[in-house]
Amino acid sequence: MATIQRFEELEVWKKARMLSQKIYPLTFKDPVASDFRLKDQLRGSAGSIMDNIAEGFKRGSKLEFIHSLAVSKGETGERNHSCTGVLTISIFLNIFLLNFTNWQMRSRKC
Repeated sequence: MATIQRFEELEVWKKARMLSQKIYPLTFKDPVASDFRLKDQLRGSAGSIMDNIAEGFKRGSKLEFIHSLAVSKGETGERNHSCTGVLTISIFLNIFLLNFTNWQMRSRKC
């Protein structure tokens, strides 16, 4: 079995990179784009996952690498929580717009 020489060879880092590449463009679309705190949170946590894996690998200690993987796992939880918030906001906005549109239609009938 070959020894991994660079963190870029790690499957977990590759998956974290793919995740970051998928999340980052979404932060330019509403409702995320207009919510600066949420946008920063999503961008930061997506990047931190890769950063922690790379840092832990470079430290050279198995224990520190394991610790960095645990921290990265925590970052994924943070990101998942933020994504749940985005879904909640989107659902709320859709319901609000539907109700507003219905109200406008009823108002025109009067």
